[in-house]
Parts: sequence; structure tokens; C-alpha cells
Amino acid sequence: MTTIAVTGATGHIGQQLVPLLLAEGMRVRAIGRDASRLQPLADVGAEPWIGTVDSARSMAEAFRGADAAFAMIPPDYGHPDPAARAKAVAEALAAGAQVARVRHVVTLSSIGAHLPSGVGPVNGLRGLEARFNQVPGLNVLHLRPSYFMENLLNAIGVIESMHTNGGALKA
Repeated sequence: MTTIAVTGATGHIGQQLVPLLLAEGMRVRAIGRDASRLQPLADVGAEPWIGTVDSARSMAEAFRGADAAFAMIPPDYGHPDPAARAKAVAEALAAGAQVARVRHVVTLSSIGAHLPSGVGPVNGLRGLEARFNQVPGLNVLHLRPSYFMENLLNAIGVIESMHTNGGALKA
């Protein structure tokens, strides 16, 4: 049976991905920081794995024995240096996959990751792609979706109070 390790398992994407993989007959290692948030995934058949994505050692342990991995940089909106965090997480994820000898990885990147600069936080995803591309013998696929509609949930307070929405994106 194929084992797939999923980082960000308790987030918006992971909570959808894990059950889909289980339904396809995969063994899923759901990686997250909080046992209580992993429990619903364990209840449906996933193997919960508590780890931190900014530690290469933690990721190597989480990925060990996995045939494939879904790797992403989970958001940390309160981090004082988002660019440094993105670089550290990308390094830890790729190094962990390399040490564990994972052969297939799908990364969650973003549209704009092909650009060398000027795309804000997406620059960190360019680094994620570049670092995984350096892993010898790795079959890697980078997904580059555009804006997730779920991101609009953060605007509900503004919409309710001001009856309008605003942001840094052009219409």
C-alpha cells in the first residue's frame, strides 16, 4: 500500500486532501503541530504525526517510509520575518524528503513563483520550488494555483461593518 505524507494536514487544503487520499486506498500520514487538531483525521484512518515543518530532522522522521509527500509552507501570519521563515521551512521540507529518500513530492506553490522578484510572499514559494528541484532523483510536481477563495473569509468583519470589501489586490 502506498504511503503519502501530508504536511499542513489540519489546514484548509490538508483537511480536504487527507480524506480524498484515504478514499483512494492510500495510507496517509497526516502531519501537524497539534494532536487535538489531528484527531479528526486519525478518526477517519490517517496516521497522525506531530512534527514541525521548520525542522529538517522532524520532517525526515515524518517522511521516513513514505512513498510520496505533499509539501507546503503553512501560513504563519505572526512571524516577524516571513521571508526567512519561508526559506527555513523550504530547506527543512526538502532536506527531510532527501534524507528520508522520498521519491515523489507535490508542492503547493503559487502562480508567480516563476518570477524572480516583485511578488511578495510568493518569492518564498519560488525558493521552495528551487530547493526541491535540487534534490537528486526526486520526481517533483509544483502546483501553482492562484488566489484561494477561502482567503476572502478574513474580510468578513470589514464586509459586515462597512458593507464593502477592500484589499491590496486589483479588482
